[in-house]
Amino acid sequence: MDIKTVLVVCGTKKSERAGGLDAGEVSSFTIEPGQYDSNIKSPSDLIEHIDRNAYLRGEWISSFQINGVDVVEKIVAETVSECHENVDDILHSLLEMGMFCNADIADLQIIVTKLMNVQ
Repeated sequence: MDIKTVLVVCGTKKSERAGGLDAGEVSSFTIEPGQYDSNIKSPSDLIEHIDRNAYLRGEWISSFQINGVDVVEKIVAETVSECHENVDDILHSLLEMGMFCNADIADLQIIVTKLMNVQ
């Protein structure tokens, strides 16, 4: 795949217990073209892979850019629209997704509020 991905991953108590990122720790990394697993053939495969791994590792994704487009912002914007800007419904929906399910509700609320204020 000829895409560049930049991820910001946030640790939780769950990831700390599993030997991953410490609770509150934030790690940013870049995946360049040619560095992807052979089973990842498309951006949708990549999103599914990141979503599943965040869930399994007890982490959550606060930023996920593919070629400069933030997937997290797109997902949150779609959820805001689907939930008719009802913040409680938005947060509940996001917490059901793999890349956000390990997040603290206060952290997600910051992302949602920021995005809603921009719109």
